[in-house]
Amino acid sequence: MSTLNAPPPSSDLPGMQQKLTARLMRLGARIRTRIAFDALVRGLAVVLALLTLSVVLDFWLELSRPIRVLYWLATLAGGAHFLYHYGIKPLRSRLGPVEVAEAVDVAHGHAGTQQLAPRVATVLQLPEMFGDEEALSGQMIHDAVGRSYRSLEDTDFGAALNSKHMMQCSVVLLAALIVPGIVGGVMNSVGENVLGTWAQRWFMLADTPYPRNTTIEVLGLDEDGRLVIPAGENFTIRTTITNKDESEIKEARLVLRPEQGKKRTEALAKFDPTDFRLDMTPLTEPAVATVRAGDQELRFEIVPAARPRLTGLKLSHKHPGEPADAKPTVIDFNGAEGEVSLLELNEVELVLTANVAIAEARYVLDENRDEDAPPLPAIRQTGENEFTLKWTHKERQRFRIELVGKQAGLISQPIPISVGLKIDRKPSVRVRSSGVGPRITPNALIPLTEIKASDDIGVRDLSLMIARERTGSDDKGRKDFDPILRYEDEGAIQREVLDKHELEVDQFEVRPTDVLRVTGVATDDRYVGRQTGESTTLTFRIVTHKELFREIIARQQQARAAFRQAIENSRDVHASLLQAKNGTEALAQERRFRSIRREVWKVSNELAKSAEEMRLNRLGGTKEDGNQAYESMREMILDPLAKLHSQTMEAQLQALLSAQDADAAGLAEIADNQQELINEMNNLLARMDRWDELLDAINQLSEVIDQQEQLKDKIDKLIDEQIDDLFDE
Repeated sequence: MSTLNAPPPSSDLPGMQQKLTARLMRLGARIRTRIAFDALVRGLAVVLALLTLSVVLDFWLELSRPIRVLYWLATLAGGAHFLYHYGIKPLRSRLGPVEVAEAVDVAHGHAGTQQLAPRVATVLQLPEMFGDEEALSGQMIHDAVGRSYRSLEDTDFGAALNSKHMMQCSVVLLAALIVPGIVGGVMNSVGENVLGTWAQRWFMLADTPYPRNTTIEVLGLDEDGRLVIPAGENFTIRTTITNKDESEIKEARLVLRPEQGKKRTEALAKFDPTDFRLDMTPLTEPAVATVRAGDQELRFEIVPAARPRLTGLKLSHKHPGEPADAKPTVIDFNGAEGEVSLLELNEVELVLTANVAIAEARYVLDENRDEDAPPLPAIRQTGENEFTLKWTHKERQRFRIELVGKQAGLISQPIPISVGLKIDRKPSVRVRSSGVGPRITPNALIPLTEIKASDDIGVRDLSLMIARERTGSDDKGRKDFDPILRYEDEGAIQREVLDKHELEVDQFEVRPTDVLRVTGVATDDRYVGRQTGESTTLTFRIVTHKELFREIIARQQQARAAFRQAIENSRDVHASLLQAKNGTEALAQERRFRSIRREVWKVSNELAKSAEEMRLNRLGGTKEDGNQAYESMREMILDPLAKLHSQTMEAQLQALLSAQDADAAGLAEIADNQQELINEMNNLLARMDRWDELLDAINQLSEVIDQQEQLKDKIDKLIDEQIDDLFDE
């Protein structure tokens, strides 16, 4: 026989379930509200407590910005932890009717038949078994549900809640709000506007110091509170320190913490009651500095930055007188150039390059600048670290420029710049001669060994101007001959011309008592028209062969006399060497021998000069005769004399220098060499005497030839006069 498993017809199980569920869900809502309130109070209390503590700590220690940020993170993390652990996490759990009943059982410690959760489960879950043939009968289910519901109907679920919990949370919340106010009031009484400063420091992350009795101000800080200094240079930290109560500042110190190296503490020097300074050695790396005085300290960062300076200065210029296709002349200064001077009307461009990015380049105003000075050219920025100045050069430009760094605002040392005004000068000319003196023969050859012309722009032409001056005859006066052109260039590009020339005197029809003047003349025409420059005039007086011959012979005789004296001195040295007993006494003759050698050198030079002058003045007659006479003298006297000086006498000098350690045989050898030297000098003197006799014979022969020429001229003139008289009759 089967049992009917169905609820009784008059059953009100759904109503009972709805009522019980509603009661428990209202309790669950109250529980969730209390959980949320409790978690909120806990988190807010932790945050406010930590922030209140931060007021005290920050006022005491003036925490740095990184520490404040970390403290903020810790504070928010603490509040979030309590909010999550006591609020979000519990509220994420599902609180159904059965779970609420279990929570009540746990809160009251119910056990056995006192437990509410089984009875709530019977009412809410047992009716689901209706229709299940394996389950209990419907009447039994209905009876069980009814009994459980009636037992719960009089139960006060809200009594399980702690009535004091909300009060406790409210008290904690009130305390969390009141205590910070009390601490803030106390801090404000300690110092003026402490809370306002704290708010700026913690909510705006500013580095504003707290107002205290002592006020510290570091001069020169930028907007970010940094002291920017020139890297690698000495600098001074200047501070102004005052006390509100006007008490004396007894001591001020600076603590420096470089990025690399050890921390150090130094005392600031007191310049006046409120001015404290400290001279610092150069820094190349950033550092953190803290100034401490009284009840205050000020922390700031020292940032070394490169001071602006010039790394390049380039000047280019072009003159309108230059060819149109010519490139501008560029002067790249490297520190070795002096002041630059340019011609008027030059188009000038000056480019300045700095080592760092530049915010501004400006002129340094000079109070002593003349009112009529030329206007300063505009400074135009053409790059991050490059500036350009352009102007037409009409007057001397002198100014000073300073550069302002873009990153640090450092100002460079004033950069003086001066561009002078150059006057287009006339060419400079120089003419020099050699081999002849101021007195020459009518058929002399004048070697002009240097004909030089230079100009600041360019030489157009270079010539030799020849003039003859004559007195005491019918054609007396000055006669200018056609210039001898040595160089010509229509473009006038060459700035320096160097030439030489051999001037034949007989082509100017000179005779004794005439004066021949030679002047170098050069012109330029590239700027203000042609300008002419002249050299110092070389003046030559024409004399007879006989007169100049006597002068030269007299100089040669003086040289021969000096040579004879050198021979006598050499004999004295020889006598001393013969008497020398040791090397020291022989070495003592070295100085006398040097003097003799110098005299021989002077004689050799004097004879060579006189022989060259004879050749150039053609005292032997013709050009060929003069050359032959010169070659004869060179072979007979000049070459042997030069060999005597450079070889024989040099060898004897070295022997004397090494005579210190010489033995008797060595000393005898030195004396023998000295005698051979004397013999060679006597031989040369005999050649000089023979040459003097030869010159005397040549001179007499020249006089006979001159007399015959004069007699022939007179006879020819007399014959011409007689013929003229004959035809006149």
